Amino acid sequence: MFEQNKNNINLLILTCGSILFLFKWYLAFNYYEEDISSKIIFESISDGYYYFSEFKLFTDLNLNNSFDPFIKDLKNVTIPTGSFALHFIFYLFFKELSFIILEFFFVVLFLIIFYKISRLLGFGRIKSLTIAIILFNLPIILEILHLNSTEYVRVLYTDFYSLRFPRPLVSNIFFYIFI
Repeated sequence: MFEQNKNNINLLILTCGSILFLFKWYLAFNYYEEDISSKIIFESISDGYYYFSEFKLFTDLNLNNSFDPFIKDLKNVTIPTGSFALHFIFYLFFKELSFIILEFFFVVLFLIIFYKISRLLGFGRIKSLTIAIILFNLPIILEILHLNSTEYVRVLYTDFYSLRFPRPLVSNIFFYIFI
């Protein structure tokens, strides 16, 4: 059948990550004519678009802007710089496209992390990859099975992992790396 060597599994992880990534962005790029900033804001899951304005201010090093016309200067406003750091570096080179590039990177990184954790638990290579893909799609599976309204399952549904910038896209990856 499929020879399970390390190179094939790495290629399979990259392929699965690409497929999961393309499900989200294919329609946005293929059917809608809008600039990349609009795509990032409107394709953002949940409230991730709230952070886009803070991120833009952070990249301009404008840390005291207020969106209230009656308040002119807020001194320094705190911004979650730890979860913005990688996006900030990529933003310097790729501008708005950095969000999409890093989203792909984080999808693949999620699969790699949970593949490695499954391998450490003694699962085979294909089973480990399957576990990683199932865990990535866990919120969708819970929603399809209508289990996301159950009290204890809701934590998995909302906080396990999603592509919402910056949390849990970045912060949960940091957490899972340390596991």
